[in-house]
Amino acid sequence: MQTQTTSPSKSFRLRFRSEEKIVVESDDEHLFKLAEKAVASTFRFSDGTRNVNEEFHEFLNAVHQWSKDQSDQLEETCLAVSGGHIELLFVTKMDDYDWEFNQKMIDFDTEQVVRYDWLRTQVMQIPRPDKSCLTSFNNLAIVYANGN
Repeated sequence: MQTQTTSPSKSFRLRFRSEEKIVVESDDEHLFKLAEKAVASTFRFSDGTRNVNEEFHEFLNAVHQWSKDQSDQLEETCLAVSGGHIELLFVTKMDDYDWEFNQKMIDFDTEQVVRYDWLRTQVMQIPRPDKSCLTSFNNLAIVYANGN
């Protein structure tokens, strides 16, 4: 049985066609552009030789792939840019907080921060019963949902 994905106000779904291609529905494209602009203005490179949007897309692909790899535990992964960092919100299939899964999240986050020196994230595990809290985020990108 397919479960419903969270639909907070101003959320949009990202589709991943390949490792280089992120597809956004045309109605939601402006929301994705807002997220890209927020990332570009928040995280700047001092050397000018790297493209923050390209690295942001690589990061999104990494989040999507990691989430797929955790599909037995994850229902949904969302992302929001706010307050000088990126919020990574992992909605689990569990009914309560899982300390072992939390360690997996921390390890993944640490790998990404090492890979992308500009990245500042805050990761949060949200057990399924608590996922209504996602409605408090604006411009929320749904990176992974229900195995996709």
